[in-house]
Amino acid sequence: MPTHLPIIIPEIYDKNPICDYIPQTAKKLVEFDYPIVIFLLNYPAQKFTLPVFKPSEITYYYPQKLLPLNRFDFIRQIQIYLSFNFLSLFCRFKFKTKPIYWIFYPHLHNLIKHSIRPDQLIYDIIDLFPGYTSGKKYFLTPPHIVTAISKSLINVYQKILPSTKIHLVPQGFNLSSNDISLHPKINEINNLKYKIGFIGAVNDRLDYQLLFKLISQTPRYQYIFIGPFGHDTNVSPKPIEKLSKKLFSFKNVYHIDVVPKSQIGLFINLFDIAIIPYDVNDNFNRLCYPMKLFEYFAVGIPVLSTPIEELKRFPNLVKIGDTPHKWQSYLDYFFSHPITLSQKNQAKKLAQDNSWKNKISRILKLLPQ
Repeated sequence: MPTHLPIIIPEIYDKNPICDYIPQTAKKLVEFDYPIVIFLLNYPAQKFTLPVFKPSEITYYYPQKLLPLNRFDFIRQIQIYLSFNFLSLFCRFKFKTKPIYWIFYPHLHNLIKHSIRPDQLIYDIIDLFPGYTSGKKYFLTPPHIVTAISKSLINVYQKILPSTKIHLVPQGFNLSSNDISLHPKINEINNLKYKIGFIGAVNDRLDYQLLFKLISQTPRYQYIFIGPFGHDTNVSPKPIEKLSKKLFSFKNVYHIDVVPKSQIGLFINLFDIAIIPYDVNDNFNRLCYPMKLFEYFAVGIPVLSTPIEELKRFPNLVKIGDTPHKWQSYLDYFFSHPITLSQKNQAKKLAQDNSWKNKISRILKLLPQ
């Protein structure tokens, strides 16, 4: 049986979300021999079962059907609360100690603050989620352990409770490119010249007006977008269907919807330049710290971005532009001045420093020994 405290991680999304910081965190904690359970609170309630912990595996637990009339929303909310507390009690009974709660979302404070007190609560700040001021204040209150992946996020959260100690930790990223099976689009993309690539969801976060002007002004450059369509509720909504249709109507734009995670690195290796064209009119975007930055760094390619605050720390590796004209100038520069070996090595070193292992190790050291 593992010798460490059990850790419960509430998840508001799916088992396999696009931004997989919770599965990656849980996977690394399992490798460190912690019993891990992800509580999928927005899944439909299931027939009552006990959590099953297996060595070296992530346990998933769902809201349980503990009450009748589950079709009513307030009943579902009560069952989520009861199921979460039952899970906490079960972990305490099984492992003879109170669990740790590892929290990513400030909007879960109502679930946590009235629940069974954990042995420790870790608030892992990975984004500036909109609103939820009361949740932020709750999770920033001692004796909670508070960490953040960027100085920009620390500056924002420190203003809410200035006396709180917020620990800076690595970003955490994983790039798997060990799948030797070729994607059917690999050869098509590889044969293109002047390849400019983006990895991630085609959603409300993109600055479409910048992209439209840039792409129309640079017909000899080929733009590759790899990721599914969708909406991101953390930013202002956009008419994605209309915007994406226009984006992919350009002859020099290519879109690949689904690529296995194990093949992402293969595609990034084909890019000449990587881009992060987020709309920084939204604070969520302006203050984010994109995991894809280190996916790009890991293969040593230059990066062009809109003015995301944290990316200004890397002027030697990331160019920042806020207009189509500046973006075109930087693209022209990158193609005429290839990245040096020294810059490649610097980028790869930054990627290694921001591995999941380094992030989780840093946070675990904050726990009482």
